[in-house]
Amino acid sequence: MTVRRVDASSIEPLRERIRARAEAQIVRDSILPRGLAEAWVVSIGESVAAYAAVWVRHFPGRVFEFEVADGIAPGRVGELFAALVRASGATEVEWQTNLPEAARWDSFADESRIEHLLFEDGDDAPTALANARVRARTPSDDVGGGVPEGEWVVELDALPVAAGGILTHYNPPYGDLFFEVVPGARRRGVASFLVGQLRTIARESGLAPAARCDPGNEASRRTLLRGGMRRSGALLSGRIAPQYRDTGTRREEGR
Repeated sequence: MTVRRVDASSIEPLRERIRARAEAQIVRDSILPRGLAEAWVVSIGESVAAYAAVWVRHFPGRVFEFEVADGIAPGRVGELFAALVRASGATEVEWQTNLPEAARWDSFADESRIEHLLFEDGDDAPTALANARVRARTPSDDVGGGVPEGEWVVELDALPVAAGGILTHYNPPYGDLFFEVVPGARRRGVASFLVGQLRTIARESGLAPAARCDPGNEASRRTLLRGGMRRSGALLSGRIAPQYRDTGTRREEGR
C-alpha cells in the first residue's frame, strides 16, 4: 500500500462521487480548487483505493474529504484511512453530519466539537416587514462605507440599513446566504426579513438556499430560523483517534 500527494484535478472523478450522493451544501467544496488543501491518494498495487483532502491553510493537518473507491471491502476502510494519516501527518478530521457516511467519520475521531451549525431552506413564507424593501445594490451604496457588503440591500423607511447576498462556490445547486445589518437598525426584524428575501431570490435563480453560523452565535441562529431556514446538521471536527496514528506505511509524493 502506498500513499502520495497528487494534483487536485486528478481526483475530480472521485470528488464527483461525493457530490452525487450529497443532498446538502458541502461546506468545504471549494477548498481544494482554491489551493487551500492538498490532495492525496492511497493505492493498493496499481489501483487507487481512496483519496483524501487535507487542509494546509487555516486548519493545517486536518482531513476534510475521504472517499473510498468501488470494490473496497468495508473492513479495509480504517486501514486506508490510517495509511493516509501516517503519510500526510494529519492530526484532525472534520465532517458534516448531513452528508452520507457521517458515521464513518465519527469513528475516525476520539473527540468532536461543533464548528458550524448548518441550515437548509424551510417551508415558511418570507417574513414581511412594514416600510421595508429589498433592492439591488447601486454605486451610491459604496460611498461612505455605511452599507454592509452584499449585492442586495434592505431599505427601511427609505434608508439602506442592511445588505446580503448568495455565495455560489459550493456544490450546485446550493447557495450560501450571508447578511449584515447596520448597528442602529438591529433588533427590528431586518435580518430575518432579508434572509427570507434572499431565500426567494436564490430559488428564483435556480439555487437551493443554505447557510451556516458559529454555534455560539445565538443571534445569527435565531435570525436564520425566523427567516425561514431550518437546521439540517452540523460541521464537526475532532482529533484523529490513536489507532489511526501508528507508523509503518511507505510514503510517496508527487505532483
